[in-house]
Amino acid sequence: MQTKAGIKARLTFGVAGLLAITLASAAAGEDAREIPDVKTIQELLEIQPQGLSCGWEVRLAFGEPGAEAGPWGLLYCYAKLLKDEGRPPTIGHKRLAPGEQLGPVFFAVEGPGGGGPLKRTGAGEPSIDNEDLFCSEILFAWPGTYTVRVRARDGRLLATRRFDVAKPRPCPWQPFACRREGPRKSKPIYAAGGPGFAAAPAYCGTRGLWGPNSHDVPRLERFPDGLPLPGTIPLREPWTRNPALKDWVMAHRRTPAFPLDLKIKDDQFTITAVANMRDWSDQQMLARWWVNGKAIEPARPEAIPAPQRRGSAGGSRLLRIGIGWPDSLGTVRGGDRLGLQLLYSPQVLHPILKDGEGPRLDPGTFGASAVLVPLLSNRLDFTVTPELMAVRQKNASGP
Repeated sequence: MQTKAGIKARLTFGVAGLLAITLASAAAGEDAREIPDVKTIQELLEIQPQGLSCGWEVRLAFGEPGAEAGPWGLLYCYAKLLKDEGRPPTIGHKRLAPGEQLGPVFFAVEGPGGGGPLKRTGAGEPSIDNEDLFCSEILFAWPGTYTVRVRARDGRLLATRRFDVAKPRPCPWQPFACRREGPRKSKPIYAAGGPGFAAAPAYCGTRGLWGPNSHDVPRLERFPDGLPLPGTIPLREPWTRNPALKDWVMAHRRTPAFPLDLKIKDDQFTITAVANMRDWSDQQMLARWWVNGKAIEPARPEAIPAPQRRGSAGGSRLLRIGIGWPDSLGTVRGGDRLGLQLLYSPQVLHPILKDGEGPRLDPGTFGASAVLVPLLSNRLDFTVTPELMAVRQKNASGP
């Protein structure tokens, strides 16, 4: 089914008026479709599926990233396995299609920013259920026209969507911490701070978020008005009541106010999560800051140093980060009131630079992640004291 030229619609991500995107039809193959917008899983399931030669059928759609998000959108793929050959279903990695993996399909973005490095996935990715929902982010951080194309593994064009972005949505998020070698090189030390630059979280497009056969997930029949899509920032009901999604195991059956609990204790920021976080706080923890009540929007430099390669990292529900704040806050004086909120990224963050995406580590070397969607913390407000300024100076100077 071909799209008709000239069809236009409007899509607004998150806060109204921050990002206005005009939809226009893009050139498509014979069976290619225009990717629609949906708000609930029920709306996604109403889309006519498209069959793949590898035995899957898929439904593709765009969703809103949430009120606390930045200049990006969410691309969803609901996949169902039709052929059962007695083997666990897998999404496979050998393919002819270019781009990044989203369940059993692949997508590529043509437009401003250069697209950045591919999110290659390693052979160790787990099998998935016979039905599953996948999600990945697409950056709309620079003015211009973006064309999103989704292909099957054999290269066949399935769906396409064009976005004309006149004024990208502001990005309040920046990397939270800096990494340095500790007394033991196998144990790095992290402290909040650094030069500061705009950044976005990255989702894990090869891990399923929700499926009707999964355990411990919200059921469609309980939400006749529609089950919202997971992955928004912040998470929406009922995901806030059950932030474990399908792969997390809660230590206690209670509902936290936020998936991340941020506090100050013993001259450190302590971060307690509902699931294990990878201890790479410079690459997977984002922050937004306020100074005396004013929100700070980080700069977009022309270039940043490439991150250093590293080995595997352990996971923990509790992270401790040395107290500090980034240079992007400007001159901070004693008595100033700082506000801080954190966002944990399932994969390594996207640096957003002046004219495109900055260098990032290859996520395919990281292995599977326990966290499948970005996790938001509470907002922490604190007063800058001479003691905190001394701690920040000590943390910045090294161990």
